[in-house]
Amino acid sequence: MNEVRLGLTLSFILFAIAILPMVFSQDLVQEGPYIMNASLKQPIYIQLSGNLTTGIFFSNTTRYDVQYPITNMTVWNNATKNYPGGINSTGYWVQAGSGNAVNITICHCACADLTCVSGLCSPSDTLSVGCADPGNPSDCVGFTNYTSDTMGEVGDSVNYGFPGTLTNQIIGSDVKPGQYVNLRYWLDPYPDNKPSGNYQTQFKIYAVEAGYSCGSWSC
Repeated sequence: MNEVRLGLTLSFILFAIAILPMVFSQDLVQEGPYIMNASLKQPIYIQLSGNLTTGIFFSNTTRYDVQYPITNMTVWNNATKNYPGGINSTGYWVQAGSGNAVNITICHCACADLTCVSGLCSPSDTLSVGCADPGNPSDCVGFTNYTSDTMGEVGDSVNYGFPGTLTNQIIGSDVKPGQYVNLRYWLDPYPDNKPSGNYQTQFKIYAVEAGYSCGSWSC
């Protein structure tokens, strides 16, 4: 009986060994397609002029370089660094990083309206950043810009107005590495009957890769 069982066991082992080459010689094939994924994020940077990082200070219609109180509330008033070196210069500029591998879009926004911080006014007194007066849509903070690789003239008239607070706006849409966006700013106060005092707010300038919108950045 044991001899029979042993014979059967040996036969099974020999049979299994005999078919092993048949099993392992078969081709195993799996077909795709399958995902191959890579996520890229280009590092980009900008440099702001020292005057922009210090702030935008509005003076009267004729003065620049030094801040004087605004006395004419019905016209455009200069920012102090609009013409520091004459008609062909400006103290406000943004430069795309020369090491950027892609072109960029440069954006800005105002964080709030100009709010009274000292003087005869109160914290409830504000001047509109955006063009808020339906009777005179120029009453607001205005600016002009010119994109160039040199500090060329940017003109001395307002081309654009701030659309309002926390509203992102393009100031350079396709700026090449190393290129400048030159800026000048003006203020036509609204309302023009606010009491004397100092009014201020904050602004933000930032960049995204060209082809992307300014997004929903906030101050």
